Amino acid sequence: GDLKFLQEALSTPDGPHLRLCFGYSGWGPGQLEREFLSEMWFLHPAASRHIFELPPETLWQTILREMGGKYATLSMIPEDLSLN
Repeated sequence: GDLKFLQEALSTPDGPHLRLCFGYSGWGPGQLEREFLSEMWFLHPAASRHIFELPPETLWQTILREMGGKYATLSMIPEDLSLN
């Protein structure tokens, strides 16, 4: 990312709304496409409310419920599987 942009955005009271996520993910050539074709990923259209309004702690469950069907069922799995 552009650190200078971030510094300027954070110093402006009416700057852009943003949510920062830190971490690392990496894929080898073609790996992500193979995973997608093997249905290892769930795709859902993004909405600004997903990014700026929903708490990170409930984002995954909320989107799964919005997707409905088998995905909604996944939203009910407890984080601690021993509580199931």
